[in-house]
Amino acid sequence: MKCKFCGSIIPEGEIRCGVCGFTHVNFTDGDNTEALNRMIQKYKQNKFGGTGIFLVSHKYAIENGAFSDYKTDLVKIADAAELEPGEIVWLGKSFFGSETDKTIVVEICVDKNEKTYYDFSLSIEKADDLSIGVVRTEGLKAKIAVGSEDKYVLSEEFDLC
Repeated sequence: MKCKFCGSIIPEGEIRCGVCGFTHVNFTDGDNTEALNRMIQKYKQNKFGGTGIFLVSHKYAIENGAFSDYKTDLVKIADAAELEPGEIVWLGKSFFGSETDKTIVVEICVDKNEKTYYDFSLSIEKADDLSIGVVRTEGLKAKIAVGSEDKYVLSEEFDLC
């Protein structure tokens, strides 16, 4: 059986997912899709509520060959509780692209009770503008998307909690 919350495989005879802990119940009467959806949404809030995924933005100026005005900001991409498996949530802002194909490093932060940072090297193609998004994958994981809604590359997986 496949977990209805995280998509992981649950061994035969088990009722609790070994990856996310979601308990699966078999309803005996009628169509209980609504009840299952409410259970999933409540569990999602319990598991991911208050968890944000942020782009780490580094701002600086170079004057006379030296860095000045260095500042780091966190730009929120999405709340983990908003993510649906396989659907990319885009930041809604675009960034300068690249005049050539190249490898870039994207730094993100997952923040709930403590901040966890991840760096990803991504090979991008020449583009005027780039957007960044996040997509939930199987288990309690996600990937970063960089590019446009039509053409993008995905990072390696990272943990949401």
